Amino acid sequence: MSRSGPLVRFDVFLYVVHLLGSGHLRRTAAIANQLAAADRKVCLVSGGAPLTNLVLHPAIEFVQLPPVRARDGDFSDLVDSDNSPVDDHWWAERCNRLLDSWHAHAARVLIVESYPFARRQMRREIIPLLELASPQAHIVSSVRDILQPKTKPGRIEEVVDLVNRFFTTVLVHGDRAIVSLEETFPSVARLNTEIVYTGYVDDAMAASADVGQTADIVVAAGGGAVGLALYQAAMVAAAQAAEFQWLVLVGHTIAEAEFRQLQESAPGNLSVQRNRPDYRALLRTAVCSISQAGYNTAVDLLQSRCKAVLVPYSADGEVEQTIRAGKLAELGVAVVLSEKALSARSLLDAINKAQQLAPPKIDLDLDGAANVTAWVDKWLGD
Repeated sequence: MSRSGPLVRFDVFLYVVHLLGSGHLRRTAAIANQLAAADRKVCLVSGGAPLTNLVLHPAIEFVQLPPVRARDGDFSDLVDSDNSPVDDHWWAERCNRLLDSWHAHAARVLIVESYPFARRQMRREIIPLLELASPQAHIVSSVRDILQPKTKPGRIEEVVDLVNRFFTTVLVHGDRAIVSLEETFPSVARLNTEIVYTGYVDDAMAASADVGQTADIVVAAGGGAVGLALYQAAMVAAAQAAEFQWLVLVGHTIAEAEFRQLQESAPGNLSVQRNRPDYRALLRTAVCSISQAGYNTAVDLLQSRCKAVLVPYSADGEVEQTIRAGKLAELGVAVVLSEKALSARSLLDAINKAQQLAPPKIDLDLDGAANVTAWVDKWLGD
């Protein structure tokens, strides 16, 4: 297919890849939903594993690339949908699919999720996309509130160079009252681009489900496959705290055999179910939430005001969730329990501490998707 010019002129083209949990895709989908609801012509391209319960506005043009994911939490070990390592031929074919998609949906605004601050593994397809879109499109880097700090030599210089070369705007999906971009990317002053704090992005479409079966203690680890230790500790704790009804919500990337095993080993006061669309409503009626500290979890807690125990994911040198959990603890939203200290006993102690928390007095911007839409309107100027 010739790529000499676009076949269709869209307003916004969003690119996202989630490699482990589903938070990156859900945040980008929330933005796409808001844009579509505002009558913008939107194309959303996803390069991670498909999500069966993803809620999208019917006007969105959705493109699923051949999916890639990180195997066992190792972001350097990428596999395809058959669990086979991805090779150069696979990457070339996928890059062509992405560029063909841009050709068919070329937009005035290109929003690239995470890159170049993260998702470096995707550079072999993202850089050709940026080169194709530049300079006609307004190119935006869309990043969460907290970045994984860069420690490898030359990595910060690479990020600065790419931002200054291609990007007009960096959207930070957080509130500076909690954390600034400089805290996890100290070289912000070297970026020759506008930095916009959008507030936290919340998907009103996905959060509007009515509550079904309720529980006193709700345990969840997002959409990823790294929550087994948390689920297992919760089941032992539930057997020792029979006064509570417990609900464990399991991500769809947990294998069916492991899911069934959790169900079969659960005590009588604990139910094991797959993730549910009424999670936010569950938190509003729960005594306590137990979870990791991903971005979407933080938004759920800030919106529901549920007392919480956070067990941030910290394997393989990851510190993003640990930083976010600490910020939420400073706000009085949660009690933090480290993965290394996780046990049934420590979990019960943390629940007791969480019950002593006073209702948090916080005033944060949680209208991130609407704020992004306002900025897109400004860039498009019509």
